Amino acid sequence: MKFPRVTLLVVGALLGALLLSLVGGCRPRARHAPDPAPAGTTTQDGLAVPQLETQDLEIGAGKTALTGAIVSIHYTGWFNRAKFDTSLSRDPLEFRLGKGEVLRGWDQGIPGMKVGGKRRLTLPPDFAYGAKGSPGGAIPPNSVLVFEIQLVDVKN
Repeated sequence: MKFPRVTLLVVGALLGALLLSLVGGCRPRARHAPDPAPAGTTTQDGLAVPQLETQDLEIGAGKTALTGAIVSIHYTGWFNRAKFDTSLSRDPLEFRLGKGEVLRGWDQGIPGMKVGGKRRLTLPPDFAYGAKGSPGGAIPPNSVLVFEIQLVDVKN
């Protein structure tokens, strides 16, 4: 016996609905619902936790900076819109990326840059000097810092 195609589709839909109701059902996510916040971006109280912000100003064309590589950078840092330090008048700063030799925000904000590129990093306190401030007191506790980083070289 042959069944019309419409009948088969209706029976299939009904069986599917019955099966879902028996196993507790599944609610599909709304098509345009925003993705949930990444882990660690809110506290248990639901308060937002400041995150590291990156903005590429120029995309380089050279080697890519990867965690574990030795990188050379030039940087300029601002606190309360006032420049507090720059390496532009001296040799580039060299360090092993991702090993805690520099600010946490640099270790997390520089990977992925290419030699010749420039990136602006906005570091909330937990990614900069935190609740203690900088050694020597030039940067007060809980300060947000902005750095412009230029990737000069990458060595493996």
